[in-house]
Amino acid sequence: MCAEACPASLLPQQLFWYAQAQDHERLEAHNLFDCIECGACSYVCPSNIPLVQYYRAAKGEIRHAQDEKVKADHARERFEFHKERIEQAEREKEEKRAARREAALKAKANPPAADKTDGASGSKAEAKPSSSAADIIAAAQARAAAKQASPEDQQAKLERTIAATEQRLIVAEEKLAEAIASDSDKQAVFSAAVENTRQKLQQSKTKLAELTA
Repeated sequence: MCAEACPASLLPQQLFWYAQAQDHERLEAHNLFDCIECGACSYVCPSNIPLVQYYRAAKGEIRHAQDEKVKADHARERFEFHKERIEQAEREKEEKRAARREAALKAKANPPAADKTDGASGSKAEAKPSSSAADIIAAAQARAAAKQASPEDQQAKLERTIAATEQRLIVAEEKLAEAIASDSDKQAVFSAAVENTRQKLQQSKTKLAELTA
């Protein structure tokens, strides 16, 4: 009787079964949303089943499930975009680190030519006869020279210091950028740290330039 009374030519009894079972796929396959909710099926039902109420509730559940799926898709897209952005930043950092390591290795492999005047003057000094006082002075000079690091060692140490300072500067600039983006009250602290690190880096570079000049 309900099928005969339906103006949309639907199958109300089957829709009722699927609505009770919450079988959304079969409800949509049987054109649930074509129901105009006129109430004719409920009116002629000899069992007085509130069919329209079941159909209305099933429509709401289907719409809610569709909305949740759209939200989940958007959340997944945002997560994937955020993850890709972090991975890209990590790749850029690693490329910078590799470039700095390569530059440091090249600098170590090609040290500046050592000053030959020291060796020549030393040989001349050895060739000349000296008194006991001159021997004492020469011994003192030799001990002082032994304690002083060679130019190659000084250059290598400065290069390591520069590489470490550049890394600290990158970290400090990232923290400052995050503080500015989040409007944090620590912007002044991070800004001072960035400026201090830049000054130290410049000092180390100046010393290296003077050493290799």
